Amino acid sequence: MTVSSLSVAQRLVRSAGRVQAVLSHPAMPATATVAALVLLCWTLAQGTWRVLQPASPAVARAGGADLTDLRGLRGVQLFGRATARAPAAEASVAPSNLNMTLTGVAARASGGCALVIVQGQPEAAFCSGEEVSPGVRLDTVERDRIVIVRNGAREAVFMKDAEGGAAGVAVPLPPIVQPIGTDRQLVDRRQLQQQLGRPEFLNQALIVPNPDGGFLVRQVQAGSLYEKLGLRPGDVIKNVNGQPLTSMDDVMRLYQQFGTAQRVLVDVQRQGRSETLYYD
Repeated sequence: MTVSSLSVAQRLVRSAGRVQAVLSHPAMPATATVAALVLLCWTLAQGTWRVLQPASPAVARAGGADLTDLRGLRGVQLFGRATARAPAAEASVAPSNLNMTLTGVAARASGGCALVIVQGQPEAAFCSGEEVSPGVRLDTVERDRIVIVRNGAREAVFMKDAEGGAAGVAVPLPPIVQPIGTDRQLVDRRQLQQQLGRPEFLNQALIVPNPDGGFLVRQVQAGSLYEKLGLRPGDVIKNVNGQPLTSMDDVMRLYQQFGTAQRVLVDVQRQGRSETLYYD
């Protein structure tokens, strides 16, 4: 569905409260985490999920539509854009010795936001320019690290890779989805939650706001969970359980309502025709 006025920071929300805390950060960039929220709505975000950067900024596009924003922001992709860094600049930034753990990032061309654990405190979201702890300011957000400023010196904090996987690398998927008819799939929710814990999950598709409403599926990795769920490049996701997807308000309403839903119906526009995908 979408996160307008913010892009969920790339780390992984283990409870509904933590999802809402991150989504409510006022400075997060506009983006669309449609497919993830389609799945997460009816599992109530009990899985762990992370938005990761694509291995390459070049992405095959379907449909030819330009990226648009929902709340006045342009050019923000689902998985963000890593801030470019020159080799010399990278070498000059020493690793920080602060008790700080980087658990996720939402990078964009200018600035970005990050989820950070500081001194063992609860995970919190910060955006470029904000104070992470007394005397420590978040400077830049990149694909696998953040740069902080402490006492005038720049220091790097690198992404914690608890899963030990590399972004953009496909992994064998368990049999989560079983077709039970035309456009109808049976989803094993327990295994789905396990799959959501893989850092590769959200890197397996690219979904962006569509100028004419809904969200355009631009890329789907072959063999991915998204493909097994029936999504194809060029699909435009219009509604979920009859409710249109146009804003962050739609996302949060669905998020709150889908905790006990036994079935999810996703209406898509496919090659000029309307189709409905059913998930039980």
